[in-house]
Amino acid sequence: MRILHNLSKEARRQLIDVLLRKRTKSELAHQIGVTPAAMSKYLRGITHPSDEVLGRLVEVADDEEREEIKQIILNDVAKSLREFLEAEEVKEAEELLLKVERRLNSLRVRREDIQYRVQGI
Repeated sequence: MRILHNLSKEARRQLIDVLLRKRTKSELAHQIGVTPAAMSKYLRGITHPSDEVLGRLVEVADDEEREEIKQIILNDVAKSLREFLEAEEVKEAEELLLKVERRLNSLRVRREDIQYRVQGI
């Protein structure tokens, strides 16, 4: 996923934290193909998981974890966009942010509606 490349170091750590709620550090390291030493370095902030490792984190996540991961990604991207627009003093920054937020909310509503319909079948 290309979007993973743009995640902040903080968001990368949050993705790991989500998965560690249901696994030990060793189990997660094994599942995503890194050494326990690498996992320890991620957790101590010495290094950060690569885009490839982040992709594997998403792959091993269950449905509940994926939903939380999506929220972390959306929040991080929105924060980055807001910081960029504020730094660049874009005239219509606030208007653009509102459009993006409305679009994201409409996608969430559609998704929830689809889930409700599927569960009702």
